[in-house]
Amino acid sequence: MVQASISQKNLFGTGKELDLSIDNSRVTKTARIRYFNPYHTPNGVSRGFYLSFIDIDAGEAGLVDYINETTSLGVNYRFPLSEHNAFGFSFGPDRVKLQSTSETPPEIDAYIKVHPDDWLLKTTANWTHDTRDSILYPTRGFYAIISGEAGLPASDVEYYKAGIRGDIYIPFVYDIAFRVGGDMGYGAAYGDTKLFPFYKNYYAGGPNSVRGYKARSLGPEDSGLTPRPLGGNRKLTGTAEILIPFFGAETQDKRFALFVDGGMVFGPNEDVELNELRYAAGIGLNWYSPVGPLQLSYAVPLNDEPEDDIEKFQFTFGRSFR
Repeated sequence: MVQASISQKNLFGTGKELDLSIDNSRVTKTARIRYFNPYHTPNGVSRGFYLSFIDIDAGEAGLVDYINETTSLGVNYRFPLSEHNAFGFSFGPDRVKLQSTSETPPEIDAYIKVHPDDWLLKTTANWTHDTRDSILYPTRGFYAIISGEAGLPASDVEYYKAGIRGDIYIPFVYDIAFRVGGDMGYGAAYGDTKLFPFYKNYYAGGPNSVRGYKARSLGPEDSGLTPRPLGGNRKLTGTAEILIPFFGAETQDKRFALFVDGGMVFGPNEDVELNELRYAAGIGLNWYSPVGPLQLSYAVPLNDEPEDDIEKFQFTFGRSFR
């Protein structure tokens, strides 16, 4: 695996940012360049440009087996609406090239034969509301984001996705906090497109989702000889946890968590049934280490089925906490 990145946060003393990164691993090969101007206008509007190439071997990630090469180019803006509210959007073309393998299941192979090389005129938009007292370790406040994504009518594939995610932090004593969070998403095709593109599916299971279950394992599976997670066009997950700091520590960079997670994803031909949600309870450690965010958890599934992939101990590094 090869990873490299260069980041300049104050380009030529202007306050503008330039990021370059490459990643060559067994699952993904990526190259990205991003330019960002946080002071595009005097009233705080920011603007950025991006160019990226991503090559994903989904089978190596334990998902339905296919290869996805996506090239993206676009511009994004962020508008501050008030002290606690902001609106952002992006716009640009994506080229999506799909390739079957010898292990690709029939339903995915049939889709790829119809859509082997598509152009998407993609746009995204989001509204955020944030009253948390800290970005890294909040103990009080509310965070919410409503987001959308669409392949516009000029695209080879016309689709849309909409989601809402939120967290409420309630303080107790001695910097102990209670958090309740939820995440819902829905996607569908429209216009001349009949099927929602499977590579835009939602997934559930694993860290930052439903701990105690293997990452991305919950929900529909493909029809292959060895079924693999396919994801779904609808997602529902939630969590409740008590966040406990390290008492006596000089810095507030780590917390224990006692949690209960729940969730599931559903396919387009399935009913959303709450009794199908999977639950798990456990204990975790969140630590902003000197080299990046680190999360450890041990969870016990509460209502798993024989076909579920269980993974009680989980570890993630380099990804921000929920």
